[in-house]
Amino acid sequence: MPDYHYVDVDRSEMIPFVPVGARRVLDVGCGYGAFGAALKAARPDIVVWGIEPAVEPAGHAASRLDQVVVGSYPDDLSPEERFDCIVFNDVLEHVVDPWAVLQRTLPHLRPGGRVVASVPNVRHWSVIWSLARAGRWTYRDAGILDRTHLRFFTRSTMIELFADSGYHVEQVAPIHEAVRGHVGRLVALLGARTEEFRTVQYGLRAAPAGSPTLPRVREGGDPALGVVMIHWEAPDWCRDAVAAFLTSEGIRPAITVVDNGGGPLELPEAVRVLTPAANTGFAGGGNLGLRDWLAHDDTEYCVVASHDCHPEPDALAHLVTAADAHQDLGLLAPAFTDGEYGGKVRGRRPGIVEKEWLSGSCLLVRRRCVEEIGLFDERMGSYSEDADLSLRAWDAGWSVGVVEAARASTRGSRLSIVERRRLGETNAIYLLLKRRAWTGAVGKVAAQLPAAARHALLGARPAERGRVHRQ
Repeated sequence: MPDYHYVDVDRSEMIPFVPVGARRVLDVGCGYGAFGAALKAARPDIVVWGIEPAVEPAGHAASRLDQVVVGSYPDDLSPEERFDCIVFNDVLEHVVDPWAVLQRTLPHLRPGGRVVASVPNVRHWSVIWSLARAGRWTYRDAGILDRTHLRFFTRSTMIELFADSGYHVEQVAPIHEAVRGHVGRLVALLGARTEEFRTVQYGLRAAPAGSPTLPRVREGGDPALGVVMIHWEAPDWCRDAVAAFLTSEGIRPAITVVDNGGGPLELPEAVRVLTPAANTGFAGGGNLGLRDWLAHDDTEYCVVASHDCHPEPDALAHLVTAADAHQDLGLLAPAFTDGEYGGKVRGRRPGIVEKEWLSGSCLLVRRRCVEEIGLFDERMGSYSEDADLSLRAWDAGWSVGVVEAARASTRGSRLSIVERRRLGETNAIYLLLKRRAWTGAVGKVAAQLPAAARHALLGARPAERGRVHRQ
């Protein structure tokens, strides 16, 4: 490892990436030991080792950590040493062969061990702007183009680095954003689709490929239920939503969070986290989780939910009970206490209102139904993908309905109203075209498509236009 400029910063933003159950942690390139000291202060029962090639910083770190090895990683670390978590804060970009370093890390992990890293993002707008505008790739004393950096990564190639080295990335999230200057502010205003251009660094957590996932809650007498929750830029909302699902009565939810980005998630260890290579919206994130459920879970039902969904304690049990009693229902949703969402009413049966389409904010899917009709249409990203799935279920002979005894609420959206309208109207038009749901002259239809999408096909009332429950 090269001798580079050391800054005594505690990097506390990386603490949530360290698994809650980790008891023995190694900080590679620990510098003055600030991160390890912050970690020990936050979790007093943890043992933190450091390894550092520079003698002066290592000596200072020795006064703050439990053990410090002076030398290079992994050459100077005893082969017998094992850790629950090995941390690379701003290290991998400084080494000639980070792939080899990660591969040689595998034997130093205890069973269930994890690797945590922070890595600069070369796709930040400042790098692209300088390269495109002036043809400049200017090395500096610090930052993304630090003159001591030997390797450069984007979000997707960070994930590939770990995958090629024998790991599965469980979590990746922005940890620093910079939007200074006119171009930076413009990028920030564009919002959801510009995360990578705004992000200076990403934090990652990875597990050895093929290692057991963090345990699911499967024991006990209550029925098990898969839950796929899609998160984007609301870690506090996601944490609260997970807590609401875990307090369900009469059901044992096995929760998988698909993290589309937007901040480190600090969740119970029983919750799995899947990280796509890019944010593909609610549809893509939902499909990633559903494919994982179909491949690795044996439960009959799975609930797809947004990161702001709060089911009441008995809501999931009511959904499962209704699905068991009505085998023709392929998709079911709770009644939302903060408003009526979904399409036109198509019929009623005791305790169930059949609707044209259901909200994806909390949607129970039956395995046989999605195996037959397929998953969300990922071309839609976010908005109307739930309507499309519901309509395809009706087309295939399934029914879809709201279970009146199941109650849930949502908190809203992180998107601006302009972005919500743009996505909603664009996808509604696409859905109309996909289903060929129009009549009359092309010009007349073109003039009326947004209104038709909201009212005629989807059955949404004008008052519902501002209500958004997902990304």
